[in-house]
Amino acid sequence: GGRFGVLRFESSGSTKRSWQISIEAGLDTVFDSQNKLDAIGWDGNYGLTFTPASASPLALKVAVQHVSAHLGDEYQDRTGVHRLNYTREEVAFGAAWRFSPRWRGYGETGIAYREGNEELEPWRVQVGIEYESKPNVWAGRFATYVAADFSSMEERLWRLDSTLQGGLVTRSNGRTMRLFLELRDGRPTMGEFYKFSETVISIGLKIDL
Repeated sequence: GGRFGVLRFESSGSTKRSWQISIEAGLDTVFDSQNKLDAIGWDGNYGLTFTPASASPLALKVAVQHVSAHLGDEYQDRTGVHRLNYTREEVAFGAAWRFSPRWRGYGETGIAYREGNEELEPWRVQVGIEYESKPNVWAGRFATYVAADFSSMEERLWRLDSTLQGGLVTRSNGRTMRLFLELRDGRPTMGEFYKFSETVISIGLKIDL
């Protein structure tokens, strides 16, 4: 999944201000490699995002987001686990500050206005920081980067969930590609297991279209 711009306004002159409305949509799925690749579950998410921007190092975001989690039929039959109906619809507010050409920090908070289970709680917060070098790898084709993200949710009793990521990044024709190593400790990717925590090391490739 990803974020896809659908409507953009830009001002003329030296102010260089712009406003964009984007659609966010994605599907996160986990399969059981020890049981015939049965689907353990998946989360579907979508939303609308409004992002104003200018020549200022400050960027803002307002979003309406929906996520719903599901369990695979084979997984439920084998384990007897029943779906919690993890559904969350929220309004989110975020801000990012580019305090140098190579460094960027951000923060976001979300409050749910509709939840599918009475055990869920409305508030969440998230902060992070990123660094990207000049293109200095493989004849200037790639840059190195590192990033740290920290989040906490009221429904997880404000446990701190953290992700550290680093690797190589390249950009071409408006597309960004990342080859990365990631260490994540916290909430599983599937909402149905929000009460649990896990530690995962990943090697991956991400392409932003």
